Amino acid sequence: MKYYPLLVVGATFAGVGIAIAAKRETLIVEPFSQPGSEFISSYRPGEHWENPARTYPGKRLLEQLEQRNVLDENKNLHIPAVLPVWCQYICKEHLSLLLMTTITNITPHPDGYEVTMSHTSGLQTIVAGSIIDTTSHGLVHLGAVQPALISKSINAMIHNPEPSGSMPEPFDKDISFVKGRFDSELILKVELAFDADWISARRKLHDIWRDRPEALRPWTIAATADTFELHAGRGAAEVSPNWLRLPSCAYSNLLEAFEEGVLFAKHKGVEHEPIAVDQ
Repeated sequence: MKYYPLLVVGATFAGVGIAIAAKRETLIVEPFSQPGSEFISSYRPGEHWENPARTYPGKRLLEQLEQRNVLDENKNLHIPAVLPVWCQYICKEHLSLLLMTTITNITPHPDGYEVTMSHTSGLQTIVAGSIIDTTSHGLVHLGAVQPALISKSINAMIHNPEPSGSMPEPFDKDISFVKGRFDSELILKVELAFDADWISARRKLHDIWRDRPEALRPWTIAATADTFELHAGRGAAEVSPNWLRLPSCAYSNLLEAFEEGVLFAKHKGVEHEPIAVDQ
């Protein structure tokens, strides 16, 4: 069995930040088919983009987003265009990453943890010295406690063929609008109960949109996110010795999440004692 000093669960923005800054052989495993799903797949542009980058890797990522016109001068983000930038960033870092990989079992091992994974090549078992879980849901199927959620929504891209540049007023107590990069692009967010499943969430989204006011009749749903937007409490928590949880979805935007991962690895490397949950 191959030994990795560090296993990062989730190719999230925080997870990749940890792997870049860890300065040791690190494996990232991601259950989805693409990285950064907690922001990209959920159609979550984030907020507080006015805050400057705090790390060198963060400045590089921010420069890429600005140079490619994905993030404009008003800090409006075109979230669908983030994926190619993010994938290229990961490739240039030469990170070890397995997509569409599910962890099926974790057991103690003299050198840390024995981890069994399922992916397109079948089952694979490795030994990890330490584990940092950066996913939104956590490894609940293995008995780990799910991170405490603060909010949950289903988001959709809506399009206006005749954009005016103005933001529509919310017409339901459970919705809000977020401006995209272009005047014809808005994101509709529908707040959900924490226990809402995918079917009920999509039904609520379409029921609300069906009853939209006349002023929004020209707008159409261009695409619906394929994962929920989740917000969890900030900070790291211990699951077991040398097994931490640091949800990437806890942070205001993808750059902040990425830099939290970088700073966590630099200031609180896996050789240190776990830090308490940030209150």
